[in-house]
Amino acid sequence: MLLTQIREILDEIDVSRQSVTEQAKEHISENNLILTLGLSDTLISFFKEAHDVCKFEVIVAETAPTFSGHLTAKKLAEAGI
Repeated sequence: MLLTQIREILDEIDVSRQSVTEQAKEHISENNLILTLGLSDTLISFFKEAHDVCKFEVIVAETAPTFSGHLTAKKLAEAGI
């Protein structure tokens, strides 16, 4: 029973991530300048989806002590953002 509930929650999270990513094209416009913080695979997918439609820039603020902003910036740069 508990494992079933955990699987259902994980499925809901996956559906939510897909839904957020699909909305990217509606929320980012050509030549936007966006500030983001930290690392989020959902956010990176969101930006990649929007990048298929328009060009924009992202400023990645750094987080300490993890410095995950470096990884975010690297992943976005690899995607041409």
